[in-house]
Amino acid sequence: GESESESEDSMCLNIVCSVPKRKQVPRAPDQAPVYAPTSKRVRLPGCQGSVVHQAPWGGSGSLESDLHELCRYVQISDREHRAREEMFRKIRGACVLLWPEACIELYGSVATGLSTFCSDIDLCIRKAPGKSRLNVRRLAGTLKAAGWAERVEPRTNTKVPIVYAVHKHTGIEADVSFDKTKINHGMELQRAAAAKFKVLRPVTVALKLMLKYCNLDKPFRGGVSNFKLICLVIKLLQKRRTNDAAQAFEWFLETYSSPSAYSDELHCQVGPTSVVVELGPKGVRRLPECISLFAHAHGALLDGKRLIPQLVPMQSLQRDRDASLQRSARYR
Repeated sequence: GESESESEDSMCLNIVCSVPKRKQVPRAPDQAPVYAPTSKRVRLPGCQGSVVHQAPWGGSGSLESDLHELCRYVQISDREHRAREEMFRKIRGACVLLWPEACIELYGSVATGLSTFCSDIDLCIRKAPGKSRLNVRRLAGTLKAAGWAERVEPRTNTKVPIVYAVHKHTGIEADVSFDKTKINHGMELQRAAAAKFKVLRPVTVALKLMLKYCNLDKPFRGGVSNFKLICLVIKLLQKRRTNDAAQAFEWFLETYSSPSAYSDELHCQVGPTSVVVELGPKGVRRLPECISLFAHAHGALLDGKRLIPQLVPMQSLQRDRDASLQRSARYR
């Protein structure tokens, strides 16, 4: 999975550009963060030397068409959905053994309908007695003993301790946390935004895949979490309303390729539901790389060439899509 993507990415076109450093220069309290530029190599994930592979869905090649076709191509199938339900049941069974009074909740993109075939399962256990870090170790031990997991990791040194698990047969990943606050607020906000902004899903899906194939989508590696990315898209759509996915996508790349668009905290509200997410060097450690990626994507868009195959490596996407369908057929 990741190692193959990294090896394929190494063939991508290298571009020398001006990228912000993580270290901030002094600023007044009411100013947005300002980053000092430095030279760094950045890659557009869909480029392999001078070759850009065609999209598996064909199509007219317009950005609007490609965004919607990409969204349909990566949508979770019924078989993949059932495999995720089965993994949920297995983790819930382990929780019942350890903490009979606890309850387990599904949240994240799978719960809100903004998922793709490569989305993991986000779970939260509530009412489990004891400290979260101790509970993470206990649950990890139980999942390892069950035998169905290919890989189980208790991640206790993160800001929010989690159990990370991978299903042996399907390759589906799960993150399990304990008593995480404000989960319901986040889910309500995403559902309300998806109903209000019809272009939210196609724009977000394309951005998620672009970040994934650049290894910038994992928070514990300093990347942008799905929720923070969705909040950035929502904030943009609230300022600049459109039903044109291509226009919204271009606006996103143009807006967020500038360091001045970011503040240390992002306040996001849809209807009565509001959340605050942490950005800046503390919230997204590799934010400068993300800014650079958005800037190069915007530059590629202005060149007039078909954009999505430059941003998402089509051979890798098709291989991963086929592999996911095959693995989900083997779930037990």
